[in-house]
Amino acid sequence: ARRRRRGGGEGDLRETEGLALSIRRASDAVGAAMVEIPGMDRTRSEQLQTIAALIEEDREVGQAIDKAYAASEAKREEVREVVRGAWGMGVLGVEAWESGGEEEDEDEEEEEDGGSEAIEEDRRVLVQ
Repeated sequence: ARRRRRGGGEGDLRETEGLALSIRRASDAVGAAMVEIPGMDRTRSEQLQTIAALIEEDREVGQAIDKAYAASEAKREEVREVVRGAWGMGVLGVEAWESGGEEEDEDEEEEEDGGSEAIEEDRRVLVQ
């Protein structure tokens, strides 16, 4: 069995009041935070309508982004073709590779196949 402390009634009362006050303050803080949540003033059906509208808007924006991305990729490829053509014509001030030996001939073959890493790296830098 539990023994009761004598003369502790007043201390227990103060402790209980302190705990009750802490709980009340925490409850008020939670209530204030909930009021700040967007849509808390709307009914469930109003919230669902807002969500549906946001989903539709998101879908439309996603389609617009996809179109813009496709257009930018097409433009990038167009620019790359121009740069590739300029590279082949020496317009960029880079002299064409001269074939003088077997190694260089192999490089030219690799370049045509896209296999020469150094040349491809130079192209990537120029295209970017």
